[in-house]
Amino acid sequence: MSLDELLYLIEEMREKLNRIAVQRSLIDPEVIKLSQIIDSLLNLYHNTLSQPV
Repeated sequence: MSLDELLYLIEEMREKLNRIAVQRSLIDPEVIKLSQIIDSLLNLYHNTLSQPV
């Protein structure tokens, strides 16, 4: 996956999280799951950037 694709996916998940969080509690299982997915994607992005070229 390219960095551009990863950034696009992160943004899509962030928008979805925001939509769901407005409708539900911040401790709703789906909100938490999406937040964890975004964390994982951000970690992947950071690790990819940190790799030597």
